[in-house]
Amino acid sequence: MLSMVLDDNRTYQEATKSVFIGKLEDVFGEFKSKGDTELIPSMGYCGSEECTNQGCKGFSFFGNVSNEYLSLILEETDGEVTDIYHCLFMMPEKGYWELSNQITYTIHTDDKANFVPDINYSITQQKCKEAINDLQNSFNDRITDEDASYWLSKYKPLKEETDNYILHGGFIKEFRLIYLDIETFYNLMSKEKQAHDAVIDFYLVSSNDDEAVLSWLIKYEEFGQDLEYFSVDLTFDLNEAIQNGFVQLKHNNKIHFIIDQSSKIPEFLNIFSERYWSYVKSISNIGNDEDTQDYYEPSRLYLKEYDKNRKNHKK
Repeated sequence: MLSMVLDDNRTYQEATKSVFIGKLEDVFGEFKSKGDTELIPSMGYCGSEECTNQGCKGFSFFGNVSNEYLSLILEETDGEVTDIYHCLFMMPEKGYWELSNQITYTIHTDDKANFVPDINYSITQQKCKEAINDLQNSFNDRITDEDASYWLSKYKPLKEETDNYILHGGFIKEFRLIYLDIETFYNLMSKEKQAHDAVIDFYLVSSNDDEAVLSWLIKYEEFGQDLEYFSVDLTFDLNEAIQNGFVQLKHNNKIHFIIDQSSKIPEFLNIFSERYWSYVKSISNIGNDEDTQDYYEPSRLYLKEYDKNRKNHKK
């Protein structure tokens, strides 16, 4: 239907008609996978202050089951659609739509109709393809910490090379996403020993000794914050992954990262987070019913500040 409406000789969001329709077909497939059988249009406008389309009218198309949506701005001349743009900040006339419910697509640099690949781009695409094949063929679809360390080190120069192509697609994009997945899991597992030591230290402290617990929290405050920040960015349930002993890579579900089932990281977070934020709230006049993330300032060591001020006050 859409193919009949669009002009073969026009570009849409700077891509050829066939490329653009291919992107939308991927989006429609995602709607279908979520159980949607109908898309319900709702008029809105671009609410981004940084976009050249600010204020332009468009439509958000909501799945009848998932309630997720895709937003598009349509340009028309004399009743003919002359261009279509994806909008990430579509707003209704009143209220707002939840940005996290969006289904999106990307027109990469090498998707655009005027893109002309040079030899360096073509070589980098081939290198990325070979790196992905190496990962899949060398470790039987299951990688350990040691495997990850080896592969990340081997392809670090390629990762740096692809920094010149961060807006490109194809094997370059796939490689970069897989590299980030493995790097994330590897960095998580690298925190295991410190988490293990911290848990042992805690059990040597009397839970009834407030000063001793506070000292423990101060000692591991920076590590605990780092681990909390890190865990928020994870795309999987950490406890479930550890119970299973592995986690699928988000961007290549054929590859599994092996996770130690005796990991102490979840236990550390369970001990640290509740006690830490209880102390922070008590010294910062934050209500117990308020979300800690609203007061979460990166790299601010609340308890170290409190302890230092307390000691200075006693002098």
